[in-house]
Amino acid sequence: MSKEKTFSFHCETPGLRLDRFLAARMPDYSRTILQNFIEDGRVLVDGRAQASNFRLKGEEKIEVSLIRNLQDAAFAEDWIIHEDKDLIVINKPAGIIIHPLNNSWLGNPETILSEKEPSIAGIFYQLRPEIAKAGVERLGIVHRLDRQTSGVLLLAKNEDAEKNLRRQFRERLLHKTYRAIVRGNPKEKRLRVTAPIGHAGMSRNFVATPFGKPAETGFKILKVAPWAALVEAHPLTGRTHQIRAHLSFAGHPVAGDFLFDKENLSPIPPRLMLHAFEITLSHPRTKKEVSFRAPTPKDFNDFWKECLKSFKPIKG
Repeated sequence: MSKEKTFSFHCETPGLRLDRFLAARMPDYSRTILQNFIEDGRVLVDGRAQASNFRLKGEEKIEVSLIRNLQDAAFAEDWIIHEDKDLIVINKPAGIIIHPLNNSWLGNPETILSEKEPSIAGIFYQLRPEIAKAGVERLGIVHRLDRQTSGVLLLAKNEDAEKNLRRQFRERLLHKTYRAIVRGNPKEKRLRVTAPIGHAGMSRNFVATPFGKPAETGFKILKVAPWAALVEAHPLTGRTHQIRAHLSFAGHPVAGDFLFDKENLSPIPPRLMLHAFEITLSHPRTKKEVSFRAPTPKDFNDFWKECLKSFKPIKG
């Protein structure tokens, strides 16, 4: 079964690189994902595939195809860090949602293939159809990462594993470690933020607010740059957007955070600079403690290298 959605754009400004042009017009996808699309031949400039660094001359028609079939989904095999009878552990790229925003697919998982946007659930529905056949709730998705957050993600392959992992998340028996690039230089090498997380007023965004639910995060400063820092985060509770909200509350928002990062500085982060680095849990079958680590991706590492040089205000 093949489902396809095509984005179409016209270039009006000459001189832009193809990948930069797409990054500006498709902000929900990281530049890494867009470059993969280009390398896979799914981006056509006036009907021809080009390289990521191709310079547009202006007036070209650019088409981006998001093809969804088994052959296309096969590239996600490279994301798999570990797989056994019970678990799949992947290094999720930034720019991809975990599952469709609506819940219509829950009653009939096959409908996920007709969704307008690729998702982790949809991709692994194709790669591992045995999960759906086993009747695993939510196609094995037991936790989530924001669209623009990359990193380690667990999928359950059977009902017993799914129930076990959900219990570990619910009872806070798992330990998660994140990496983030933040604005400014924290004064302390270690800090702990205890601040409730919830909605502020009528806003749907999650922020630190006295009217929220209790939340606590530990932070360790790994490295510092002229106007930024590389931070390790350990959420001790599991509130939505907890790390982002707590870093903003501490005065050091995650670079590229559309909600909290208001700095007008160069270099410009290609996306939210937040990465789920490691997770430690009790294996659902053996009960032994296991840890899985997802190396920070190229766009994260490249941005940090730019941070080590300096930040400069953007004029205008």
